Amino acid sequence: METNVCVLDYGSGNVKSVTTMVRMLCDNVVVSNDAEDVLRATHLILPGVGAFGAAMEKIHRLLPMDVLTDQVFQEKKPFLGICVG
Repeated sequence: METNVCVLDYGSGNVKSVTTMVRMLCDNVVVSNDAEDVLRATHLILPGVGAFGAAMEKIHRLLPMDVLTDQVFQEKKPFLGICVG
């Protein structure tokens, strides 16, 4: 099975640094907040930097939380949260 990583983009955090690092390990990396990309991914990464409250507000507003919740908790898709993530 081919690895497809989705770095979740909610307008905050260290997305560029994380994406650069992941691309050194894997060719199939997408930066997105789109539900279809979350579904296609084999692995999910949520980077984060900053104040927890502000980050969580953006996460809930900009990411497809219902899809993420299903994919991580029901489908057991590998998920890495970094710092605030």
